[in-house]
Amino acid sequence: MTMVRRVSVRALGDVVPAVDALGPAPTPRFVAMLAVDARDAADAKIEAVVRALIDRGACAFACAGPDRARVEEVADGVAIPLEEAGAPAILTSSHKNVAAAVQFAGWVIVSDEYKASCGWVLEVRIGDLGDVADVANDGERAAKRS
Repeated sequence: MTMVRRVSVRALGDVVPAVDALGPAPTPRFVAMLAVDARDAADAKIEAVVRALIDRGACAFACAGPDRARVEEVADGVAIPLEEAGAPAILTSSHKNVAAAVQFAGWVIVSDEYKASCGWVLEVRIGDLGDVADVANDGERAAKRS
């Protein structure tokens, strides 16, 4: 996958309108790279964004930023029941920094059912990540401060 479309927004609630404003997608399916500091975000807000992106064609998620493991878990909580109901698998992953997530998103192998229709990456940066986009995890960050 070589085409990347980028969206930068201030808050989780701004993601869906910004994605919709991109206009027609190059292909029906895409890999979503979510870079977000989710430490203060409720699971329900993250879940709403994940559901909206799946509804718009996301077939894989690469997560980065503090609390990225929780963002991946929330994405799994949406994706796994869909798969159990017969939908193709939606891969989720978390990465130590934005660069690793972007690289993964560009090379991920999606489910066979999505291969023909998945041809681009949606890079979503939420909030002012500053230096937190490159921290490995909340626990590791806290340990380094001690």
